[in-house]
Amino acid sequence: MSRGLGKRVPDAIQLHLFARAFEERLIALPVREGEGGGFGVFLDRQHSDDPRWQEWRHRTCARHDAGRMMEDAIKAGALPVWSYFTEGPVELDHEALQEINHASLACGIYKPINRSQALDGVPLWVRKEDAQTFSSAVISELYPETALGKSTSDLEGKCQRWLEKEFAADTPGTRSDFLEASRREFPRLSGRQFERAWGRAAPKFGRNKPGRPQSSKSPRR
Repeated sequence: MSRGLGKRVPDAIQLHLFARAFEERLIALPVREGEGGGFGVFLDRQHSDDPRWQEWRHRTCARHDAGRMMEDAIKAGALPVWSYFTEGPVELDHEALQEINHASLACGIYKPINRSQALDGVPLWVRKEDAQTFSSAVISELYPETALGKSTSDLEGKCQRWLEKEFAADTPGTRSDFLEASRREFPRLSGRQFERAWGRAAPKFGRNKPGRPQSSKSPRR
């Protein structure tokens, strides 16, 4: 078959765009036990209690996990991949994609180590329906409570109510102080969830106003 370079597969998203979206979806979820696998263990050798380091670790491990799970699913045929040839859109044989790697996910083009393979340089697409099915299945497996209807927004809501209670009591502290304290209150809370909770709670108490005096004391535990 001749390649139809530049042609888009109907109702599909380019592989690299889906890879980024899937990464961001995992990053937005709470920290989970075993995140990053062996890579996470390696990072823990540099362990720091600094909330910024914890957030960086979560983002790094989520990206690592997203790429690994996508590669495994494509190789197993669980995540169908398409390309466009002059004859039209074609679902690629997963057996011919066994060298799918980070470079392929990053640019949306098949880049095997063995560059003599027939599909080398072929643009890769994922049907939107398949992408949604894959994402939902992975998240349901990683976060069973979400599949049971306990949305991760519940944790975000609890954080918001906790912040409002602290603000109402005029508890002193900087944004970073509250982030650190929130991690103690809600160990699975992600940085993004805290930011959204802060964004809703802080304006109600004037905590988002520039120049507000801050104390070096941390929020109550």
